[in-house]
Amino acid sequence: VDPERLCRGLGFSVGDLTQPSTRVSYRQASLMIQRALAAIPDPALGLTLGTRATLGSMGLVGHAMAMSKTLGDAIGLALQNLVLTGAVGYQVELRECGPLISMELEHRFPDPEIQAFITEEAFASSLTYGRALSGGALRLTRVDFVHAERGTSEIARKVFDAPVNFGCDRNRFVIEAHWLA
Repeated sequence: VDPERLCRGLGFSVGDLTQPSTRVSYRQASLMIQRALAAIPDPALGLTLGTRATLGSMGLVGHAMAMSKTLGDAIGLALQNLVLTGAVGYQVELRECGPLISMELEHRFPDPEIQAFITEEAFASSLTYGRALSGGALRLTRVDFVHAERGTSEIARKVFDAPVNFGCDRNRFVIEAHWLA
């Protein structure tokens, strides 16, 4: 899919998206994501994109994460600078639940299709980053999605290598707390 086609008429170009000073509204981002989802009718697109992410995908924040002493420090740095990483339309909160840590994602986009795509991409890329930072060792406890299963459960289980639940009350990416150290 021609990336310029996805941006056409939205007030920015693909080149603009590489500039740190470019600001994209939720409306603009929503329209661009809707176009991408229509052009690439793959319900697992978010999972696929997330598995292709690299720390470099997050720009300077990703490089700084690679220099962090612990995975917990790297996660804290990413969350503190989430807006600089290219993340759009959501906020993330870490919650400690005894021996478990959950990263909970809440959306600002009202469109359920976009929410499912963004959540799957965010969680798959978070796992990709976590594994890169842990030498491939990071293992998840479970992943919970608010959205209903959309034909992606088998792929999601392969990507996350952990139990994956759909139709939950919160979007959660759960690891054991010891990974933060």
